[in-house]
Amino acid sequence: MQNLRNVWKFGWPHLRKYKGRLAIGVVLGVIFGATNLGFVWATKILTVRFEQKTDAKPVAAAPVQAEEGWQLSAKVEDLKHRLVNGTNEALDDWLPKTGRPMDAKQITGILLLLPLLMALRGFTGYASSYCLAWVSERIVHDLRMQVIDKFQSLSLDYFNRTKLGDLITRVTGDTAMIQRTLSLVFSDLVKEPATIVAILAGMVVLISWKLTLFVFVFLPICVLPLVILGAKVKKAMKGNVAANISQSSLLIEAANGIRVVKAYSMEKEQRKKFDRHSRKILHHNMKLTQASELVNPCIEIICMVGLALLTIFVFYSGAGMDDLAPMVVAIGIMFTPVKKLGRIHIFIQRASVGVDRLDSLFSEKPLVKEPEKPVDLKSFEDEIAVEGLGFRYEKDAVLEDLTLKIPRGHKLGIAGESGSGKSTMINLLLRFYDPSEGRITVD
Repeated sequence: MQNLRNVWKFGWPHLRKYKGRLAIGVVLGVIFGATNLGFVWATKILTVRFEQKTDAKPVAAAPVQAEEGWQLSAKVEDLKHRLVNGTNEALDDWLPKTGRPMDAKQITGILLLLPLLMALRGFTGYASSYCLAWVSERIVHDLRMQVIDKFQSLSLDYFNRTKLGDLITRVTGDTAMIQRTLSLVFSDLVKEPATIVAILAGMVVLISWKLTLFVFVFLPICVLPLVILGAKVKKAMKGNVAANISQSSLLIEAANGIRVVKAYSMEKEQRKKFDRHSRKILHHNMKLTQASELVNPCIEIICMVGLALLTIFVFYSGAGMDDLAPMVVAIGIMFTPVKKLGRIHIFIQRASVGVDRLDSLFSEKPLVKEPEKPVDLKSFEDEIAVEGLGFRYEKDAVLEDLTLKIPRGHKLGIAGESGSGKSTMINLLLRFYDPSEGRITVD
């Protein structure tokens, strides 16, 4: 839950830009979830009509009990019978019923009922997924551009202390990780909870609140393997990203220094290094696979245990086929959303690693800050003056008390040992860094 909040907090500023399309996708997703209730309703109605005889009277509403503790139960039962009887009366001419000859109108009704429900479900699901995918793809594009803008705003010190492979991973890998999460689970994160809520509500109203309560007890149990395996996924994902960064950096360094590698016959050493990093990636990928693939079997076993116990409970309580059949349909429909929510949790754990890394990038502050009121340098007329210049990389002093003047048009050569500060001085002249002491002035 904490990771979901972090991902949501990170993504909300980008989501707000597309709130219109987002709202349409969410509303359609809720409608999609509600349409799943239609299949439970249809099963309930058809089961009742199969059991009824032509001269059967409508199901009587349950009387309201006098005891306070039974009032809610009686009201729910009363609502259930009103809905079932009302629907039966409204559709009586359009649906077949046991003991009554079937005519063309009833054949038409039964042929249209389930296809129309499926069409409504399919088209609302498609439209919701399209709208949310439209939003997610634009969010990822915005993130990539924001990463590039952030890179360009940072000072040179950030690039000196960061591996090139890390920079590439932030632009491509971290945003791709978020893209996969958004494209695969964004629409499911809206549609599947709506489906579960709609099915549970329908089970209470149309079937039996006691049976629904029995089913509801097993939903929190499904969360247990998600918590345990989700933590393993996040740990393995962090190791995977770190190993990929090291391997990418090694590959870039080897490509840039290929002449040195070949001149000194270092191919075997480079291969050993690459093999070591590749094996780390292999190890973490297998840990990811183990944790990810265990989620569905755990959820399936828990659900099947719940279904078996529910069947025993139904036979023990003496419930009729008109309750058992729609209950099995409802559980069957709800089974897929529960599994998808388990997959969503795993993807969010993966995405949270990329979110944390991008969040740390966006929190970086450039050491070289632009002045509030910068002075325009119209032209270079006189000289560059270096006065008491000093610079340190963290605690190590590179330049101390350097003073010189370079007149316009003058050529100056600077000689010194490696690490004596030649490149640092050029970087200071170009203001890639600000001096630790002293100043540099132009004219």
